[in-house]
Amino acid sequence: MGCTFVYALTDLPDLRAGDILTCGAETYFIARAEPFRPPLCVLCNAIITLTTTEAVQTDAADPGGYATSGDAGAQTALATGWPAMIRTGSGAGVPGPAQPGAIRTGGFEMFLPAIAGVNLQPAMWVHDASGPRYTIGATRGSPWGMRCQMAQQQV
Repeated sequence: MGCTFVYALTDLPDLRAGDILTCGAETYFIARAEPFRPPLCVLCNAIITLTTTEAVQTDAADPGGYATSGDAGAQTALATGWPAMIRTGSGAGVPGPAQPGAIRTGGFEMFLPAIAGVNLQPAMWVHDASGPRYTIGATRGSPWGMRCQMAQQQV
């Protein structure tokens, strides 16, 4: 993949951070829009679903009654069909037990537009529509979007 961050030359006066643009087969989101500058866009290469765990109903009164990030049966979708850019990156340690001598998974980073009402946290899952699943290890949000460090889940 070539450039992942580009400036858009457009005559649309009302573009704002978070807007999603399509041009042919490519999808972009506006990461930053400032007066007198072209908007900074992120070229997306994935359509994702964000999921998290919910409290296990029967154990809700128990402080330990939460499902782990690895419990696929307890995953609940927070956002579906969002464009994102996923690329190899530094990755982050993913919460959970580590075994001595375990091979660490490759690191990835993801950029996506800010999603109203969604606060990303470590141990949430990212499902790429093309197949791979990731676990978020660290995240940082801003008015211009979100950046996550992730590890690809091993099957």
